[in-house]
Parts: sequence; structure tokens; C-alpha cells
Amino acid sequence: MNTNPPTFLLYGAYGYTGKLIAQLAKQQGHHPLLAGRNAQALAALAQELDLPFLPLDLHDGPALDEALAQVPVVLHAAGPYAHTAQPMVAACLRTGTHYVDITGEIEVFEWIAAQHEAAAKAGIVLLPGAGFDVVPTDCLAAYVAGKVENATHLELAFKGAQEVSRGTARTAVENMANGGYARQDGKLIKVRAAHAHRQVDFGKGPRMAAAIPWGDIATAYRSTGIPNIVTYTATTPRMYRMMRASRYIGWLLGAKPVQRLLLKQVDRRVTGPGAEARASKRSYVWAKARNAQGQEAEARLVCMEAYQLTAFTALEATLRLIKETITPGYHTPATAFGADYILQFEHSSRIDL
Repeated sequence: MNTNPPTFLLYGAYGYTGKLIAQLAKQQGHHPLLAGRNAQALAALAQELDLPFLPLDLHDGPALDEALAQVPVVLHAAGPYAHTAQPMVAACLRTGTHYVDITGEIEVFEWIAAQHEAAAKAGIVLLPGAGFDVVPTDCLAAYVAGKVENATHLELAFKGAQEVSRGTARTAVENMANGGYARQDGKLIKVRAAHAHRQVDFGKGPRMAAAIPWGDIATAYRSTGIPNIVTYTATTPRMYRMMRASRYIGWLLGAKPVQRLLLKQVDRRVTGPGAEARASKRSYVWAKARNAQGQEAEARLVCMEAYQLTAFTALEATLRLIKETITPGYHTPATAFGADYILQFEHSSRIDL
């Protein structure tokens, strides 16, 4: 077994995205300490990659503190983060350990942002959303915002892969009954599912996009200060009608028996995109900022497939917190590393429109 001191702690290492991060870290010569609840899955991955591992339950505070004391930063890859972020962040605050995760959950972003003062006092960085949620959208939001003086409105849209991981699917199921969010006059407000739609050109002509509660409703507000934000995803008219229909059966989708059934189906059927899809597919992002005087800035971005990108951006963010001095407290990817952060990764290109 590898005896090098761990570079960082990777929690949830045996999950779909956690495994991608672990494999990439090993390829780049790093030695993360693999952690998670499932000792058998951890041992198998650790043997495959010749990396150290530690079975660890997030609700075992003393064991968690002892593990974090060994590393300068934790990369938290075990969702849904509504269940897992708070105990990990609390442990990081106790032990002075930087925190990175790959969540896209708005409530989680908001809760972590509320820990800003505590993190600053502890001398640590809290950086949620270091994957596809929300690196490309956050960076493009900061870019267009920087081109418009006193911008008042921001629209963001993305077109990603059709296949999702089990963790992403579980998070989606748990939030099916919750409707949507928008940022209005600086306030986070609940809205009905698919409350807006528009046409977006991702580079191959206009296509329909429907409003969804993407993480930038929380993060882009802090990256840009723009008080009105709507986020969209590429869709079809049929899917848009289905999204709107969920408004009327939210009570059913949120019922515990239905949730148990849907989550069981996710665990049984969802695996995530294969290696060929991750290598060949691309993701697309579009952004527009405008101010009260009618000035606008619009741009789009092409980048790697979402899960492939997540492995690269999350690992890079983790390593930067080890090598660089970032002002302690809560950060988004753009406030930590700048609007051009996304451009360092292969296949990333940005176009002004």
C-alpha cells in the first residue's frame, strides 16, 4: 500500500464522480486519502489505485475531526448535500480544514454562504460548487457582468449531457416536489416549476430552454452582485410541458412512498455516462447581463462533458487551496479564481456575442 502522506481527503471516493476524481488525482501523481461510509467499496478502489483509505461516517464527529487533522483540505463528493454538507462543514470549521464540494443544491449554497464569518474566523475557505455545478456558469456570469456597468439582470442557460450519475438523479428526485427558485431584487424567492422559458442559441441555432433552479441562483448573485437572476436548461416542448405539469402533482411526487419507489429505481437503473461519452461529448453555456440603461453583454462557452469537467475542476480547485493563498471565508469558483478559471481546462472556449 502507498505510504505517501495524503495530499487531501476525498470523501465519497467510491461514488460515480468521486471515483473519476480519485482516478484523475492518481494519474496526476497526487495521493488523496479515500474516505466514505462503505468500507468494502473503499478497499476495492484503494487497492485498484494504490491509495490509502479510511472508512468514515459523517456522524462520527471525533473520527471525522481526526481524519481532517491529517490534511489541509477536504474534497467532499458525497451527495445529496442537503444530508451531508453540514456535518462536513462543521468539522472543517472545528479543525481549520479548507472545504470543497461539487454540489448544485441552492439551499446548500445558501447555508454554506451563511457560514462565511465563521470560516473567515477559522482561517479556511468554503468553496461549494467546484464541478459543472457551477464552475462554467459562474465563470461566464462573472465575465458578462464585468462588461456591463451596474447590471440589474442576468440570464444563464446550459446544455449538458443526457445521462446523469446516481447521485445527481437522487438529488433530482428529492427535489421534484419543490418547484423552482429565482433571484428577484436580491432576494431568493420560490417560483412554480418551469416558470419561464426562452430561446437560446448555444452555437447551432436557437432552441428552447426552460427555467430551472440551477445553483447560480445562489452563487452568481454573490459572484456578480446582480439582483435579478434566472437560470435555464435546454429542453424540448414536450419536456417543458411535463415540467409544468409537475406543478399540479407536487404533493404526489413528494410523498414518502413515491419518493422511496423513485429512489429505488434510481439505484437500480442509473449508472452515469460511460468513458466514451465523457471523452467525446461537450457542454454548452450561455449568459446575458443587462442594466437599466439597456446596455447588454452576451457570451457563450463550450467545455468538456459535465462529469469529465467536474473531475478536472474540482481537483484543480482543491490543489489550488493547498498551493495558493485565498482570502478565508465563503467563495464561489469565480470569486476564488476569477472569471477565466474555466478557460484553463482542455476543450474550453469562450465567445462574445
